[in-house]
Amino acid sequence: MQTTNFIKKIILILNTFLILTPLAFPNKIVKVKGNTVYFTRSGVKAKKGRTLKVYADGYEVGKIKVIKVSGKYGIAKIVEGSVAKGDQVKSGGGSRRGGKSSKGGSKSSGGGGMTFYAGLGFYIMGELEDSSGAVADFGNHNMISLGLDYAFSDTFSLLALLNYSISGTMSATNLDNTEFDSTVMEINTDVVYKFSGLVYGRGGIGVTMMDYSGEYNGTWNDSYTGFNFGVGGGLNFDFSKSLNFRVDLGYRYIKYLSTERSNPEESGSFSADGIIQSHTDLLLLVGYKF
Repeated sequence: MQTTNFIKKIILILNTFLILTPLAFPNKIVKVKGNTVYFTRSGVKAKKGRTLKVYADGYEVGKIKVIKVSGKYGIAKIVEGSVAKGDQVKSGGGSRRGGKSSKGGSKSSGGGGMTFYAGLGFYIMGELEDSSGAVADFGNHNMISLGLDYAFSDTFSLLALLNYSISGTMSATNLDNTEFDSTVMEINTDVVYKFSGLVYGRGGIGVTMMDYSGEYNGTWNDSYTGFNFGVGGGLNFDFSKSLNFRVDLGYRYIKYLSTERSNPEESGSFSADGIIQSHTDLLLLVGYKF
């Protein structure tokens, strides 16, 4: 059972990054030479003769007309506006931004774009009480975090964050408080609102997977899966246009829906009977903006 749960988590992590990777590396202009631009075209129907829109920080800054496609790249002519290396190529969406771009390019130092985050932190897990009245007490869980933040504007963004514990413990009253190893993994999606360049708040939903394993009159390996709802916020420090650092504090309420158990008392898949749990978390995140 422990091997099966591990494999399931690895598959879920891989699937998550297969979904998020295209967002982290969007179609963008990689070179500008005079009136000619070279761009990546993965996922974009960049047929010869088609006109595509170019965006910077979520705003339309120009249009290009495709003159040649080859493999993952395309070549086009600028037909409207002013574009720069790093601007995104899309079929539509976004808002038109007035005014001309600066000589250095069309990007501003404000919001917009995609930011990759990696960091460390910890969860302070709340107690868990099952239908029998047994109470499980969880120790702090040390976490690693990976995520992507897509900014729709200078104020709003969408943050997808994967948090996985590298260490944690659990003890239960019905098991003579024997200490078990515990693991928590969460995939959360939050809407982020920037109150200023320094302070932000966030809120959203996610999926929580928790398991524990150990020995007590035999081998125990139980796991729980459910949804969570959370709020949080923190401080954002910009070191440059590309690098930033976040101190993030949050709270999440978890409602488990199902459980898989393999222990001396029972084995199989069961309803979690609405078992609830919560945690407070502190994360330190380093971000790189594409």
